[in-house]
Amino acid sequence: MDEKNRDDKKEVVTNNCEKKGEDSREEEHKLQNCYNLWFSRRTPGKLTNTQTYDQNLKVIGIFDTVEKFWNVYSHVLRPNALSGHLDFHLFKDGIKPMWEDEANREGGKWIVRLRKGLASRCWENLILAILGEQFMVGEEICGAVVSIRFQEDIISVWNRSANDHSTTIRIRDTLKRVLNLPLNTIMEYKTHNDKMCFELANEALNVGEVPVGCVFVIPKPNSSDYVIVGKGRNRVNELKNATRHAEMEAIDELKVWCDENNASFSDVCRTVCVFVTVEPCVMCARALRMLKVSCVYFGCANERFGGCGSVLHIHTDKRIVEPELSCFPNSLDSQRAVQMLQSFYTGVNPNAPKPNLKRKRID
Repeated sequence: MDEKNRDDKKEVVTNNCEKKGEDSREEEHKLQNCYNLWFSRRTPGKLTNTQTYDQNLKVIGIFDTVEKFWNVYSHVLRPNALSGHLDFHLFKDGIKPMWEDEANREGGKWIVRLRKGLASRCWENLILAILGEQFMVGEEICGAVVSIRFQEDIISVWNRSANDHSTTIRIRDTLKRVLNLPLNTIMEYKTHNDKMCFELANEALNVGEVPVGCVFVIPKPNSSDYVIVGKGRNRVNELKNATRHAEMEAIDELKVWCDENNASFSDVCRTVCVFVTVEPCVMCARALRMLKVSCVYFGCANERFGGCGSVLHIHTDKRIVEPELSCFPNSLDSQRAVQMLQSFYTGVNPNAPKPNLKRKRID
């Protein structure tokens, strides 16, 4: 082990957690799953690729009983006692705390930002709730992370299936209860796999369209996997039609999918989860609510035309008869979505209407 890794491990583990050759105690209380406790550190502001991130992950304890957990946990420093840019990860055995892991790839994570001084209590409450199976969602929970930062600390819970709306909401509500969070606490849900949405947005950008990509998915029966039933990108300039937004293109694909699979369009809509890089505009938000889709996950806010809170609240307007639309802002990479929009608007849109400027009259 090199000197740096040795120092990292000494900082967080004050004693040897597992003594080789020690006989396991009789009558130990088995946990439902075996867990690994990981530790990682990185330099603030320095971009980390997948390989470097993987190399920074160090296992500091493995346990499958209450007694073994306590033997590990009692020798690890609490988050409040640490400083810098580092993380503890508690994950089920066989799952790495990386979104690229097979178990995490189609999932997401609930994020809670904490003021300094609260991380130790919240982290302990959370890991005890996970070990005690308090979330009651079967195998959905992959793990949890506490991230120590300079101005705030962050708690997150990772789950397998971002498209399983009811389970995702149950995890959120249980997390609020476990951490004893105030009702007005802002929580973010971020999906791990937004690759297809951004591929569609990039395709739009390359052909001179506003870079927005959208994907519709439904749960696969008797599985944690999902089926893509529609996708689209902006085609306003291409079709010379101001209504051809990414969501509208995805709706049209969904209609075709239902026809080909002999499925009821209205019934399928109720199970659809929408993933879109930018907050739906007023028109698209109204359309999605009319269809009664299950939920909408989006990236950045649409501060000029947003229909899900930025300009109008189409998703929750009580005057609309359809059920309210469950929306999760910042669920996709909002920073990336903003950068793509900036790339488009700093260029020139050749299909934009020519401004009708008044010329100065010469007498």
